[in-house]
Amino acid sequence: MQIRTLGRSGLAVSELCLGTMSFGNTTSEADAIRMIHQFKEQGGNFWIRLMCMSLAVRKRL
Repeated sequence: MQIRTLGRSGLAVSELCLGTMSFGNTTSEADAIRMIHQFKEQGGNFWIRLMCMSLAVRKRL
């Protein structure tokens, strides 16, 4: 996996980002751990956890 510098920050991050929004909801802990380990083994070092609700959940509120 290619590594790039993030803007002017000097941080070296992988070109791909692992999105983890479903971790804890639709993805089991074991599967989440497996995915993170596999991502890191492939050279990934950049993941994000977005805390947002789906449109369906917002409509119920």
